[in-house]
Amino acid sequence: MAEIKSIGLIICILMVLMAYLKQAIPRGKTTYLMKAIISIFILLSIFEGIRNFNFNSLRDLLDSSYAQNDEVWAKSARLIEDGLKKEFTHFLIDEGVMATVESVTVEGNQDAFEIRKVIVSGQDAQTAKNLLAGRYQIGIAYIEVKNE
Repeated sequence: MAEIKSIGLIICILMVLMAYLKQAIPRGKTTYLMKAIISIFILLSIFEGIRNFNFNSLRDLLDSSYAQNDEVWAKSARLIEDGLKKEFTHFLIDEGVMATVESVTVEGNQDAFEIRKVIVSGQDAQTAKNLLAGRYQIGIAYIEVKNE
């Protein structure tokens, strides 16, 4: 509401200033000056709106029951697990390691997720375990080597 009042005040000041300029400066000379003043006031109102905007209020746009829904966060966890599995697999391929990431398990809530288990298999599974632990700062206890 305060933003609407401040924008309204800026528009009123702008209208008074334009009326004064039309009388003070001869005809035809005011257009560039008016355009410059209008653009300055528009930029000021945009910056003031951005400065006063509460970005945390975007969470309020979602229904609170949606945000607390366990199915939503379970689906998010599955998507994160799939993404981490792909990222870990591409990392191992880039390093030339003969191992694959079979699964990644994460736990957490909407605020934070933690990697709980990574299962690695293949010829160089132990090397893959050490590389993943070092590169992604995962505890070695959370990475399991599956022997084939």
